Amino acid sequence: MLFGAHISISKGYKHAVKEALSIGANTLQFFTRNPRGSAAKALDHVDINNMR
Repeated sequence: MLFGAHISISKGYKHAVKEALSIGANTLQFFTRNPRGSAAKALDHVDINNMR
């Protein structure tokens, strides 16, 4: 069974993973943009590599 939550990426992908782990999640879902139509957040490849 997977337990997770929608996690904000406003503070970066690495922070999102830490936040998910802090609540005991073993999966997470994040959105690259607001579904209401705002622009997608630019990808930060350094942050993505740090997330891994």
